[in-house]
Amino acid sequence: MDEINESPQPYKEAESPSTLASDINVSLHGFATEEEARRVGEAILGLMLLAGRSMDLSGIDGVTVSFDYRQALLGIDRGLDGLRPLIASTPEHEGVFGVAMSPAVLRDGKVKTHLVFHAAIVSPLADPEHELFQQAAHTLVHECAHAAIHLAFDKVFPDVILREKYDSYYLRYRGEVIYACWEEYAATRMSANWGEDPISGYLEILLTALETTGSKADDFVRSYRIHCDLDRVLGEVLPLYAQLIKWASYIIGTMHGQNRQITDLVELETALAGHWFKEHFILLEAVYQNIWEQFGSWQNWLPFNALGDIAIEVLKSGGIVLSEGRADIPFRPNNTPNYELAKLFGVI
Repeated sequence: MDEINESPQPYKEAESPSTLASDINVSLHGFATEEEARRVGEAILGLMLLAGRSMDLSGIDGVTVSFDYRQALLGIDRGLDGLRPLIASTPEHEGVFGVAMSPAVLRDGKVKTHLVFHAAIVSPLADPEHELFQQAAHTLVHECAHAAIHLAFDKVFPDVILREKYDSYYLRYRGEVIYACWEEYAATRMSANWGEDPISGYLEILLTALETTGSKADDFVRSYRIHCDLDRVLGEVLPLYAQLIKWASYIIGTMHGQNRQITDLVELETALAGHWFKEHFILLEAVYQNIWEQFGSWQNWLPFNALGDIAIEVLKSGGIVLSEGRADIPFRPNNTPNYELAKLFGVI
């Protein structure tokens, strides 16, 4: 038998290395003891290291955890002057209580992401047996996903994040829907299978938005017919429809991440049946899938422009025709007081 003389083959790595930097700082505030804070901090870093094996977290600047969440947001150094203050979401404006955020920041000329959490939301990570452990895990990974999205976007489109300026309601509405809604789609898709399944919570909020957005907008427009302040009504109505698209984006991202369709969610299918928003929801699915398939290698702005086009059409369906330099609010029975009487006398 011939002698076999081979060098042993090196073992392959059993696990992918984490993209999370080894010197990431977790700043914890308001804990009863140093030991409790340390256990929570270690749990946060442990899960982030794990998440960093499947998403690029090299752009994370740091983590702040505080029981005074609102003050923690105000204390984040964004690296630029003149930015709007970071404000927690409220049920009155966004339909939810804000407990976590991943704002972009500028460090040495580079866009990074700082994660901020209400301490009560992530503290269960220190105890795997805690009933809210899975929820905390999902929240943390969802915010980590935002960091990966910022990094990928900034590499392809530098000098946009934190630097975009809007000269009109048209550009602001389009731009803010594109950034905010795409980000939430991608973040929910990336984190869809981490920790607790979030889809029931997202669905509840979307169903409420589908039911109430139109009537709220109509109320504002009816008031506009009296006060005639265009800036005021645009400031009231545009955020309503942007939020509707945003909540749809949460659902679509989770659906795509979990390989679900509208027909798999009976409540959603029922709510969309016959609703004016259904056609927009279906278009959003296609546009998001197209953007996702090009993740990190987008050749131009066209895939994102398609999202902005949908945003304008949603607003048009809601009663406001917005274009560059012009906003029209057509008279409709649902948004005009005494519509039939006004029509009879030729006022409209």
